[in-house]
Amino acid sequence: MELLIENKNLTAFPEIDFNDNQIRRLSVYNNKITTVPEQLWGMSQLQVLNLSANNLIGINKKLGKLKNLKMLDLGHNQIKELPRAIGQLRKLNSFL
Repeated sequence: MELLIENKNLTAFPEIDFNDNQIRRLSVYNNKITTVPEQLWGMSQLQVLNLSANNLIGINKKLGKLKNLKMLDLGHNQIKELPRAIGQLRKLNSFL
C-alpha cells in the first residue's frame, strides 16, 4: 500500500497510522514539514520514503531502524548532516 500526501502545504506531519504494516511507500513530498515524528522510525515494512521538498533540518539516527528501505529521498531540505545510522540501511539502493 502507498500513502501519498504531496503538495498540501502542510507544516506538520499528517496524522497517519504508524502501526500500519501494510504501508510500503510513504511520500510527503513538497510540503513545509520541519520535523518527522518518532513513530515513523518504527514503520519496519517501509520500502520507499520520500521526504523531499520540505523544511527538514535534520534526520533522527533512528532512521537505521527502517531495515527494508530501498529508496530514500531527502532532497531539497535544509539537512546539513546525515546520521551514521544511514549505513545500517543495507537494502537501500536509491538515495536522493
